[in-house]
Amino acid sequence: MRFLFLWAAFGLLSSSYAQTRISGQIMSATTQESVLLNVPFDCWKHQVNTSELPLDAEGRFQIDLPIHQSQIIFFTYAGQSLQLYVEPHQDLSLRADRRLQSLTFGGSLSQENTFRKRLGLTFNTLGKESYLDSSKTPGVLLEELHSAQQRALQVLKQKSFHLSPGFLRMTAADIHFFAASKLWEIFWHRGIGTTKPAAPDREEDWRRVLKEAYQTLNLSDERALRSYHYQTVIAYYPRLLQYQSTSPAEAKATLEAVLHQPFDQARQEIFQKGKCYWEYAAFQYGLKGRALERAVASFLINGMSQGDFAYKQQAYADFMKRYPRSEYRRRIQAVMRPYLARLQQTQEQAIHFIKNSQQIPTLDSLISLHRGKVLYIDLWGSWCVSCRQEMIHAQALKDRFEGQPIAFIYLAVEHGYQPEKRWRQLIQYYQLQGHHVLAGRELEKNLEKIYAAQGALHFPSYILVDQSGKIVTLDAKHPSEKQALYEQIESLL
Repeated sequence: MRFLFLWAAFGLLSSSYAQTRISGQIMSATTQESVLLNVPFDCWKHQVNTSELPLDAEGRFQIDLPIHQSQIIFFTYAGQSLQLYVEPHQDLSLRADRRLQSLTFGGSLSQENTFRKRLGLTFNTLGKESYLDSSKTPGVLLEELHSAQQRALQVLKQKSFHLSPGFLRMTAADIHFFAASKLWEIFWHRGIGTTKPAAPDREEDWRRVLKEAYQTLNLSDERALRSYHYQTVIAYYPRLLQYQSTSPAEAKATLEAVLHQPFDQARQEIFQKGKCYWEYAAFQYGLKGRALERAVASFLINGMSQGDFAYKQQAYADFMKRYPRSEYRRRIQAVMRPYLARLQQTQEQAIHFIKNSQQIPTLDSLISLHRGKVLYIDLWGSWCVSCRQEMIHAQALKDRFEGQPIAFIYLAVEHGYQPEKRWRQLIQYYQLQGHHVLAGRELEKNLEKIYAAQGALHFPSYILVDQSGKIVTLDAKHPSEKQALYEQIESLL
């Protein structure tokens, strides 16, 4: 079983969905290249929803994808992405150069995707400008985004050919919510709110502009639920509530309003239940009707897709009680049931929790416990999305070296409320066979010192140790890099 049960859950669910054929050709591509197609629940890409298609000698590909409703899917080639419009029981073909600029569409959905390309939405723009490389101030950016929206709405209004009402609703919503959605993309691109922003923008300007961008939006607009840009705006709504406060008093008032509690009680509840509880509470505060139903469904489905289990049991129980006839119910059950079943199972014998691991003071002390074997040490945390994504590939790695003198050690760094409980739950969920260590403060400080020469300790990181106990590298290949990692390990056996 191991991680396969999550894939199986999606497979069983998708088998009953309508199939949509996607095909195409990348001109001048090579047979060593491939394209990625991702069918998301909403605006988030997760590896579990991604299909990788090798290109043939003529750069062609074809796949039948499970499509339940009209939506946007993500197409990626050579690091460049397109947003494609799809519907159940339809087909779409594309032909493009290597830069995805000379792009044409065919099939039953060609007219819809050609129109979105004309607007810029295929490339996640309105018009030709991406805005990411701009040094303009947040206020100027918002003005230009609003102007682009008005131009796109005029094009939509003046179209001279027939398009389905559902497509028109989605496209109109994408335009309407585009400015706020794009502002978040620029916000992260410039590193605003981080210790080393890439642009000298003032944070108070971004607070003001983001707040202004949201003020004119109906976040519970049921006509916009399938819009990518609407979904992005909703996904970042909890962050907006946190970020828009300009003073401690305003932040305090926001927390009390969202949780309906006095500040001290609300703060303690956030500390105990974590970031995901805040997101869940923010959706309850700011949304209603079908918009709230979809937001909570997304909270559950996307959380489970990336292995983030915090506050999912409570949210699941609440959703099933509140929405007994929800269209999302079946899909939520498909991703939750395996997790709930895992929590009831006993741990496999191959999962070893090192006794009193929080008392281990240094990395050398840990290595000495396993001398005589090659060690592959995985530095991770339950809070680390990239760490969890790598765990998909863990069992293939162990199968490759079964019976050989190598030990797999998972060294976790956890903080916050009930860290040991979260740590053990994730290990059990992924059935991570190997030796498990929950780092104490001394070991964490030792790791920070060791990695200081490389700039800082980062997650995930992977350490290779030879059979004599000597550290070969602090930056070993990731499990997802497969053959490159296999060769690193084989050189030490």
